[in-house]
Amino acid sequence: MDKAIFSVGLVLAWLVTPESLVIVTRGSGMGGLMFIGALICGGLLALANTMVIHNPKLVSAGYDQDLLVLAGGFGRVVALVTLFSGRIPILLLAATGMLVSAGFVFNEIFVYWFPNFLFAFLLLALLTIFQLFAHKYVLGFQNALVLLAVSGLLLLGVLGVFAQPAASQSYSGVAGSFSLILIGMGCIPFLGFDFPRQAERRLVMLSITGGMVLLVIWSLLAMKMVDPARLTESAVAHRSIARAVAGEQGGYLIGMVVICGVLAGCNALLHINRQIFSDLLKAGFLPSPFSRYMWLPIVILAAMIGIMMFSGLAGDIMLETQIRAAVILWFGYLGLRSVAAAHLSEFSSLFIRTLAYLPGVLTIFIGGLLMLNNPQMTSLLFLVLGVVAGALLLALTILVGHGRHLPYNQLPRRKKK
Repeated sequence: MDKAIFSVGLVLAWLVTPESLVIVTRGSGMGGLMFIGALICGGLLALANTMVIHNPKLVSAGYDQDLLVLAGGFGRVVALVTLFSGRIPILLLAATGMLVSAGFVFNEIFVYWFPNFLFAFLLLALLTIFQLFAHKYVLGFQNALVLLAVSGLLLLGVLGVFAQPAASQSYSGVAGSFSLILIGMGCIPFLGFDFPRQAERRLVMLSITGGMVLLVIWSLLAMKMVDPARLTESAVAHRSIARAVAGEQGGYLIGMVVICGVLAGCNALLHINRQIFSDLLKAGFLPSPFSRYMWLPIVILAAMIGIMMFSGLAGDIMLETQIRAAVILWFGYLGLRSVAAAHLSEFSSLFIRTLAYLPGVLTIFIGGLLMLNNPQMTSLLFLVLGVVAGALLLALTILVGHGRHLPYNQLPRRKKK
């Protein structure tokens, strides 16, 4: 039972963040009812990747970490580069934007006189302190946050059934055009499917399915209550939806959802980045004395987020582009991890083995699609290449500085097929 609850809390962490809610509201304005199909496609792709990544046979074969799966599939250098570029940038950039947005929500909805940036720094300090505790407390905190966010969204959905629709449109008449970019947008909220570790696959898949239903309800509510143009253009359309459904009380409710969603998303991202350094230590990529300083990477990452908030990056228009670049890198990381898992797994037939590669390949393709269809494609490309170059430098530093001491017997051998 505990494993089930922990799995749900991590799988839905990214799904309940303001980043995901904004994607869903914008997609609903752009594609109308067609976006519902895009969300379903995104959920199905997440389910397909889950079947490959959370294969229990990998754990029994010794591949119980992201690092080991990637190293077994592509080698040590690619594993480290993929891990660093796919995990760290999304934490730094998304957390910077989300924490500041939580500060503005608290200031505008709950306590008008309280400084928004001070609230954002207090949230960051709270999350950092929690990460210094044992994993069970971190995950318990995570579950409580996700439960509050999901409950708020479901309550708004129930109230929306009885609310009057927007005067400018008919709920049944909302339509839109289908495009591949909608598919990409529909996949973004489900990216957290890989957060749980050694979780029962059926529980993760059930969590993804529940999250898909929740987002479909939210999308239908958005199309019913708010004009499509506002959904597409506004970054705070979710507040308009909540107020249209339940007035001032709806504003308080969505404020609670946003703050809990920010805390859940940032807590999960900090948690998995904490695991990266623990995995590096266990696999021998870091010297054993480092075990006394396992708190240091989280403190450094939190300090970097604080510096980025203090520098005013959250108010810079470039932050959204940088977050999109981090999301694209996240797609690449998940795709490569899924392909590596398919390569390392044992299958009963060549057809099933070939089919297992498909989710990972599609995930990489969608990441590339999101880059090619973005107006800032050139900026995104340079950002992605810059992050990969930095991750490569860090990986080579680790391997050159400590590589000769690696206990190769702790690393499963790469399979040849």
